[in-house]
Amino acid sequence: MIKLFWLLLIAGLFFHPQDVLSQNDKSATSDSSILVQRWLPRDAWLAKDKFDHLMVSAGLVASQFYLLHQEFAWKTAKSRQFAVGSTLAIGIAKEIYDHASRRGTPSWKDLLADVVGIGVAFVLVTK
Repeated sequence: MIKLFWLLLIAGLFFHPQDVLSQNDKSATSDSSILVQRWLPRDAWLAKDKFDHLMVSAGLVASQFYLLHQEFAWKTAKSRQFAVGSTLAIGIAKEIYDHASRRGTPSWKDLLADVVGIGVAFVLVTK
């Protein structure tokens, strides 16, 4: 189970969806990229940012669960609850920080990607 998570994490570092709407990409001047930018929303569902949120949330849940359950000998249910709860709190805090600091772009889609990552890790650590 943990091996599967690490395999997915390593694969995700090298093989992830391309963020076609990168705000830092000033070189995108071809007609096709302009057409894509007109028809896709700024906060696209299939963006690298969403993949990052999903993978980081899954990684946080899995690593916290492992640490609490295996190293600190907490019960399975308690370890799982703490890992899920703290990861969700981190995701919410990050979106609040993005809104308050105006350094990032707060997005409910980012939060939903966090929840999906938490769900993926929950399924992996439950088996």
